[in-house]
Amino acid sequence: MKKIIAMLLALVMVLALCACGQSAAPAPAAEPAAAPAAAEPAATEGKTINIYAWNEEFKGFFEKYYTVPEGYTVNWIITPSDNNAYQDKLDTALLNQANASTDDKVDMFLAEADYIQKYADSEFTQDITAMGVTDFSNTYGYTVQAASDADGVVKGVSFQCCPSALIYRRSIAKDVLGTDDPAEVQAKLDSWEKFEAVAADAKAKGYYMTASFAETYRPFSNNCTSPWVNENNELQFDPMILAWIAQTEKFVENGYTLANSGIWDQPKNDQMLTARPCASSAPPGTSTSAWATRRIPRRAAPATGPSAKAPLLTSGAAPG
Repeated sequence: MKKIIAMLLALVMVLALCACGQSAAPAPAAEPAAAPAAAEPAATEGKTINIYAWNEEFKGFFEKYYTVPEGYTVNWIITPSDNNAYQDKLDTALLNQANASTDDKVDMFLAEADYIQKYADSEFTQDITAMGVTDFSNTYGYTVQAASDADGVVKGVSFQCCPSALIYRRSIAKDVLGTDDPAEVQAKLDSWEKFEAVAADAKAKGYYMTASFAETYRPFSNNCTSPWVNENNELQFDPMILAWIAQTEKFVENGYTLANSGIWDQPKNDQMLTARPCASSAPPGTSTSAWATRRIPRRAAPATGPSAKAPLLTSGAAPG
């Protein structure tokens, strides 16, 4: 582990974790938390800092607010998350830590809350408090918990978290609901039954209620009370997940949502550019979802109804 990592974490930190340099030889004794900033890096530590991420968002924060010490180079390994490509590449690199050269080892990587637990609970991450990051009084507690292992050891810190909100365009609300007053809109959408009833009204007016089948996943999944895998190591579905699947099937079958688009897919972006601007619902940890987007003629064949993706058993991963 290159000492610069301690300085990175102390400056600004979706959740970033520090990777351990796996080695068959005994690890050198840890230095005091205050030492890294002042100490000269050992020759065996390398001068290239490898940071893994799935997009350049964190890179932008890093380059704006952090000055890399002279003599060091930061190497960004950016791999999109499509088809699990990011996790696959990261996992391969972590498994090769013991054999990688000092300038090729993973030093820091980003992980989303959906799958961070498999890394926090692994041998490839280390206790960040040992590097001097000990004050979490100005952070949301759930971000600290998400990056902690089963023993409560904190392995990472968050540089952002997504709030929850329902955002709507007033002209669309007036068209569909007959009002744009926030209190009245809230009263018309304060239960899933009402939400689904308004979806039918929105369709009649030429709008999609949501911009993809996955948009409402978070409000359901965040209220689950049971794990994906039971004590017998069997996959199980929480009642909230089953309720989301049922709603999703109804929205797809009735044309209340853009059925062939995921949260990050281009058809959703096209809705914002080629049709009326969206009013949006933004569940925690997701992009804004459309309520409501303008319906446009489809050229592609109708998509089949979505199913709940089986998550990584150690992660509780969400679809999309």
